Amino acid sequence: MEQQLRCLMIGMLVLMTMPAKLFAAPDQAHLIRGHLVGGGVICALIKTDQGEILPLAGITHNRFPIGTLLELKGEQVTQSICQQGPVAFKVDKVLSINGELQGAQDNN
Repeated sequence: MEQQLRCLMIGMLVLMTMPAKLFAAPDQAHLIRGHLVGGGVICALIKTDQGEILPLAGITHNRFPIGTLLELKGEQVTQSICQQGPVAFKVDKVLSINGELQGAQDNN
């Protein structure tokens, strides 16, 4: 019994220290924030506050100027029309542009 309890506690500690991304459902919406950078072919590219560069499925490369700060709601996808990287961020909604909140009608 004591060994089972010890194994259970170790398992819980491992789960608590793993990154939350591992448990996110594929269709679970995420929020990202970052500045647009150059280099997008079809889709705009964003450099997130964490330093990751992601193509934005649903936002063309010329929709906003480079350097625009965006806060976005969407999900990471492995298939998109974007031509950069193995993963893209499929934008469901633009939440803010340069810190200005966008209305409910402003879906990507």
